[in-house]
Amino acid sequence: MSGFDGNPFADPTGSANPFADPAVTQYAGQTSTAAASAGLEEYNPFADGDLGGSTTPAPTTTPPVLAAVPQQPVIAQPTVPSIPQVTEQPPAYKDTPQAQAYQQDMGGQFPGDPDSSTTQPGTQLSDVVQNVASQELVRTQPARRTADELSAAQQLELARRDPNFPPLPKFCPIKPCFYHNIQLEIPHAHNHLVKLLFIYWELQVLAYFFNMIGLLALFADTGAYGSDFGFSVLWFVLFSPCSFICWYHCAYKAFKSDSSLRFMWFFLTFACQCGYNVVQAVGFVSSGSCGLILVLQAKKLASSGAFFVGIAVFILWTLMAAFGFFLLFKLHRYYRSSGHSIERVQTEAGTALAKNEGVRSAVVSGVKASL
Repeated sequence: MSGFDGNPFADPTGSANPFADPAVTQYAGQTSTAAASAGLEEYNPFADGDLGGSTTPAPTTTPPVLAAVPQQPVIAQPTVPSIPQVTEQPPAYKDTPQAQAYQQDMGGQFPGDPDSSTTQPGTQLSDVVQNVASQELVRTQPARRTADELSAAQQLELARRDPNFPPLPKFCPIKPCFYHNIQLEIPHAHNHLVKLLFIYWELQVLAYFFNMIGLLALFADTGAYGSDFGFSVLWFVLFSPCSFICWYHCAYKAFKSDSSLRFMWFFLTFACQCGYNVVQAVGFVSSGSCGLILVLQAKKLASSGAFFVGIAVFILWTLMAAFGFFLLFKLHRYYRSSGHSIERVQTEAGTALAKNEGVRSAVVSGVKASL
């Protein structure tokens, strides 16, 4: 076993120091000699063969100074989308029976016609539009002529202003006294209010008439209430035109001229009319009203038919009173919301007095007398 105790990797020469190689010892000797002569401070191990320690400083270069460039905001340039060019021609027009029928109706030309080879599509379209416009003009011409004639007639009627109310027959010796036309004289926004007032006046006249009929039935059935029947005839003859003049025509003029003074007069007279309707519904005896008190008193003497007629007249007066107060509040709300006031009433009253010839002559005569 003694043959395996040795190192197979041992140097066969028997030298145990690896640095004892001649190449290593020769280079180490040269390096140590140069380092000893140059000094450790000037030794540059990375110099190629320069063992003297003299070093040349690397040239220094100054970087160029760039001029300051002002910063500008980056603005994106708009891009225009490219429009594709149509190179393909539309298909050739083919004449059909429907197109021929339409052509005969419209009187136009189409690409399928022999004469249309030199006509541009835009010209064809304009010709069709003109034909349609001309036919529409011909179609609406009678209606426009009627509207123009109606407008001319209305203007002529407004210029003439012949009295047309009340609409009495021509053989009647009494002629119309007022010009009454709600559509022409009243602003369109207030037509419905004036029409409501006119309907109420017509119902008021009917109430006077039926009041007279109810008292006539009671008078004919019982032989009593003759004075009430006579007063009812008087109220029908007197109050029918008076109600038109005192409150309806006053409201008509107020809406026409937007006069606060006329509105104030209307409210006074119309409130009296509503109060009168309440009195008629109550039916005091010997007052000419077929109201509740008179009908209940006549129940003992009158028949059932006359009694029911009296009850119907009482209900009519009640409805007239309620409808009258409804219109009064409605018109008063309009009066307050449209800018009318007592100050405006006073101003219009002063202006009307100043324009009155009688007042002016009286003032002038009074001043002359004082002087």
